[in-house]
Amino acid sequence: MDFISKNKYTLYGVAAILLWSCLVALLRDISELFSPIGGAAAMYSASAIFLILVMGVPKFSGFSKRYLVIGTLLFVSYEICLALSIGMANSRHQAMEMAVINYLWPTLTILLSIIIGRKKVNFWVYPSMIIAFLGVAWCITGDQKMSLDTLVTNFADNPATYLMALAAAFIWAIYCVVTQKLSNGKNAITLFSTIISALYLSITLSVSFWQGVVLVTVGSLICYFVTREKPKQPQIASAT
Repeated sequence: MDFISKNKYTLYGVAAILLWSCLVALLRDISELFSPIGGAAAMYSASAIFLILVMGVPKFSGFSKRYLVIGTLLFVSYEICLALSIGMANSRHQAMEMAVINYLWPTLTILLSIIIGRKKVNFWVYPSMIIAFLGVAWCITGDQKMSLDTLVTNFADNPATYLMALAAAFIWAIYCVVTQKLSNGKNAITLFSTIISALYLSITLSVSFWQGVVLVTVGSLICYFVTREKPKQPQIASAT
C-alpha cells in the first residue's frame, strides 16, 4: 500500500495512457454497432456523464469567454473529425491508418509552436518531423512499394476519412498551442494505441505498418527531446 500511495499520481498517468490507447479500438467497435455518427454520439455522451459524476459540473466563471469559445470549437471539431474518420473507414485496417495519421499531432504541435514563437530550434527538429511524416506514408502504402502513385491511389479509395484524420491532427495541434496561451509532447502513445487497438479489433498488421508506427513514434520523441526546455540551474549565492 505504501508503494501505491507514494506513486499514485504516476499510476494515474500510466492508467490514463492505457485508457487513451483504447480510444481508437472502442470508437471503431461502437461505430460498427451503432453507425459512425451514432457510435461517436453514444461514446462521448457516456464519457460526459461519467466526467460530471466524477469531477462535478464545471464552473465556467473561472474561465475566460474567449478560452471557452475557441477551446470548445477546436475540441468539438477534433472529436468529430477523429470519430468519423475511424468510423467511416472502409475496414478495421484502414481505421488503424487513420489512428496513425491522427498521431501526427505531437509533431505538428511542435511545428506550430516554432512558427508562432519564432524561436531558434535544434537542427534535429526538422529531420524528426520528416521521419514522422515518412512513417505515416509507410503505414498507408502497406506492403506495396512506397511511391507517390501508391499514396494517391490509397487516398482516392476513401479521401473523406484521410482528410478528416489529417484535419484532426492539425486541429488538436492548434488546440494544444492556442489553449495553452489562452488559459494564462514526450510520448509513445502511438505505439501503445496501435498495439491495444490491433489486439482489441483482432486484426493482423503487416511488418511495414509496424515500421511506419515506429517511425512516427521515433519522430515525435526526437521532436520532444530536442525542443524541451532545460531545467534552470539554481544560482548559488556568492559569499561576501
